[in-house]
Amino acid sequence: FFFGNMEFAVLSNLQVTANRAIDGGGVYLFLSNTGVCLAQCDFSHNTAEGDGAGLLVSSGHFAVQVTANVFTNNTAGQSGGGVVVGSDNGLGDFTSGNAVVFAHCRFASNTAGQGGAFYADSGNILSLTKCAFEGNTGTVSGGAVMLGSQNKVTLSWSQLSQNYASQCGGALASVEDNLMNVVGSNFTHNAAGSLGGAVCLQS
Repeated sequence: FFFGNMEFAVLSNLQVTANRAIDGGGVYLFLSNTGVCLAQCDFSHNTAEGDGAGLLVSSGHFAVQVTANVFTNNTAGQSGGGVVVGSDNGLGDFTSGNAVVFAHCRFASNTAGQGGAFYADSGNILSLTKCAFEGNTGTVSGGAVMLGSQNKVTLSWSQLSQNYASQCGGALASVEDNLMNVVGSNFTHNAAGSLGGAVCLQS
């Protein structure tokens, strides 16, 4: 999908199952000056050779609201088994201030190199509220969630359990220069092969 020029789109009650691509195995949203709402969609058993097996959102100057979506058993070769939120404007530069909200979403049994369930690239204002991350795997870092750089992130009232990363951040890994606020969230029974069974923050 491509949306631009200040349009607003609503995608609801989609079943996105067993699709495959290099990037954005299920859905690839290329957004420019756009708002998109995804509600009550189910992304399962999708595959990406690169990034974002379930859902990939890219370009710049966008607002995304994702509510009551389910991401299960998606696999990405590089990052974001369930979701990748990027900020590449298509020219190789990164924009800032993209507003991204995930609320009441469930991520279970997704796998990727970085960010088994969720990967946020750079320059996003990200809110994860009342989400559940269960049994996701990062074959490198960030079993459930991996943060790139210069994101402003609020993780509130969410459950992160039984996620695993081979190297660091069994549930959550952050690379550098991210501003984080974690409120009322539970990290239980997560594990990492090397650093940070639950959380690994690097600056």
